[in-house]
Amino acid sequence: MKTTQKSPFISQLTGFWLNRELDKLGPIPTAIYMTIFFEFNRTFWRKKWVKLTIRAIMEKTCIGSTHTVQQNCRLLEEMGYIKMRLVRQGKFQFTEYRLTEFNREGDLCGEDSCAPQYTFDSQGIPCSGHRAAEADGWYTPDNITAGRKTSA
Repeated sequence: MKTTQKSPFISQLTGFWLNRELDKLGPIPTAIYMTIFFEFNRTFWRKKWVKLTIRAIMEKTCIGSTHTVQQNCRLLEEMGYIKMRLVRQGKFQFTEYRLTEFNREGDLCGEDSCAPQYTFDSQGIPCSGHRAAEADGWYTPDNITAGRKTSA
């Protein structure tokens, strides 16, 4: 089962880069996010959560302080880019990470906020493609080449 079932990994990366600019995310949290992203990519997006130690993140991002990694992971979690959970396995404990999904427009998705959005035609039937554009008034046979909205 893929972590990003509703959006492929390209949409995930594109959404992150768009939001990164809007949120003015610095280079350290960006490097940490990309490390987690590449870990998911390495596992072919089959897992919902990936295990990464703070030391592994430090090594992959060339950050010299555990505090800096932890602080920026918390920042990413507070901003909604990732989710973290502490897991115990025997006498060992480690952190698992999950990326928050982005929809096609680059918006962060909540738990259920990435449900497909439908446009409804005049009979109240969900439609997509040209029918959706036609229902919105953007597509009619008369203005296909004009590329402008019809007057209501």
